[in-house]
Amino acid sequence: MQPDLILWPESSTPAPLLGDQLTWDLVRGLAEQHTGDFLLGTVHWAREGDFNSIALLTSRGTEAQLYHKIHLVPFGEYVPLREEFPLLAAIVGDLVPDDFDAGTQFEILEMASRPVKLAPLVCFEDTLGDLARRFAQRGAQAFVVVTNDGWFLKSAGSMQHLHNAVFRCVETKLPMIRAANTGVTCAIDRLGTVREVLRDNTGSTFTQGVLFSRIDVPSHPEHTFYTRHGEVFSISCLAATALAIATCLARRKLQNSSCPNPPDTKPSAA
Repeated sequence: MQPDLILWPESSTPAPLLGDQLTWDLVRGLAEQHTGDFLLGTVHWAREGDFNSIALLTSRGTEAQLYHKIHLVPFGEYVPLREEFPLLAAIVGDLVPDDFDAGTQFEILEMASRPVKLAPLVCFEDTLGDLARRFAQRGAQAFVVVTNDGWFLKSAGSMQHLHNAVFRCVETKLPMIRAANTGVTCAIDRLGTVREVLRDNTGSTFTQGVLFSRIDVPSHPEHTFYTRHGEVFSISCLAATALAIATCLARRKLQNSSCPNPPDTKPSAA
């Protein structure tokens, strides 16, 4: 039995999937052999810009859907104020020779093998609660994440990234599958429990391999409080804290101003 969805991580192809014939022939050849859908991370060059993207190939590779990453990594995918401050670009050097453009559309990707609507997230977008909930508002039933944590090398950074991603499932009550070339490849259920994780014989997640997982996808997910209202609770807490501090400062100032000044006394002569 073939899986409903094959997931490859970020920057899976050495050239743009839809802009390089050799790359397209290779990937589509694989998709043609698969009855399910095929999702992968790739770059995409177009007239409107250069994007870090996700491509979903359906119907044995005859149809393609694209999502362009909305929230870019500063000094990783672009250099802020590159033109205004050339020194910044010179410091970064060849690590970021050119800038990616940010996508603007919260594109829901629709599978053909199953009636499932996917919320695509690239790289560290699964750490951004407000961005993820926008997809949930649009009817997404599951998150798919393609990432490359190579910037962190073999450190705890990739595990910290995963721990951030867990909150997106808890906040929206949607499951998630993640594919990473350097990082943690795993499945997370809608309650935030990390299920299957790709590991080697020593338990390390820094390995090559294939992970098979089955996730329960809600057919009609209900919007959670966070999905509907976003950061209203945290903003309310911040506002209440600011009000409490302002009240204490005002009360202290009032108390100081109401105290009588001590009399001006001079020592008496002996």
